[in-house]
Amino acid sequence: MLYKDFSNRFMLLMKDELSFSIIDPDHPLYIYGGYNNNRQPTFMILNEQAVDTRYIKSTQGITVKNIQRKDGRYALQFSFSGKDCSLFLRLCYDLLESTRNISPDVAFQRLISRYQAWYNMLSGVRPDILSPNQQKGLCGELLYLLEEIDNIGAELALESWRGPHGADQDFINQNHWTEVKSVGLSSDNVTISSLEQLAPLTSGFLAVYKIEETTNIDSECFSLYSLVQRVEQRIAQSVNAGLLFAEKLYLSNCIISEPVYKDTYFVVKDFALYEVRDCFPRLTAEVVPSGITSAKYSISLASINEYKVG
Repeated sequence: MLYKDFSNRFMLLMKDELSFSIIDPDHPLYIYGGYNNNRQPTFMILNEQAVDTRYIKSTQGITVKNIQRKDGRYALQFSFSGKDCSLFLRLCYDLLESTRNISPDVAFQRLISRYQAWYNMLSGVRPDILSPNQQKGLCGELLYLLEEIDNIGAELALESWRGPHGADQDFINQNHWTEVKSVGLSSDNVTISSLEQLAPLTSGFLAVYKIEETTNIDSECFSLYSLVQRVEQRIAQSVNAGLLFAEKLYLSNCIISEPVYKDTYFVVKDFALYEVRDCFPRLTAEVVPSGITSAKYSISLASINEYKVG
């Protein structure tokens, strides 16, 4: 679901005061939108267990409650008390999309973790500094994002960038998905971190950047900071895209003003795009024994040359 579709749906639901309607019947969780008894816009998740909201803190504008209903189930509610609900809708959209396509138990726990990330962002809590390898990974996603901006425009490209939301694939749009990997120049393999990462039945791609650390005397060098600047310049004409990009950077645990992101330099040594189709070597839940619920594995880059498309 695109953000525009979600926000339109949520705003429509809120026209009926003191009632709730399900937002997406295909979602693994029972998630509703509407008004609470205080006529506040509310994002509500039904669940079977009580949640100690001492560990899910409210913010200045968002109140968190876990209410037991007459049927014995619980309703975890996020209610907004401010005037401009645009940021609240962004938070709700992230909670919805970051918990899609996984089991309900895992989805509920992930939803709470995602809210905590938002709470930290809204409270000004600074995340840990990204390691050089983590910076490489984010650089790969930003390089691919720049390509997508050229292909489909700033806002659609940013909407499709789902890695910061904890999605199984880094980019997902209506036509295809792409998983982005950043490896060293000498690497012969790429690591796939779950059974879901290359599992979708729809057409998809694996984008592999070979990125090395370098110095600022390299004419082709860039830093994470300079790469972020390139994206910001490319999307400068769209206020919405700028806000969305800032949000996704924070959800990637990146405070770009940290000096280390200006002073650590990288260079792209190679890039390859592979189409994930037919007999592409991959592990999914359908091809492993039923007792295996998760797996991390490596794919030889030499073995997938026939799938290279760019």
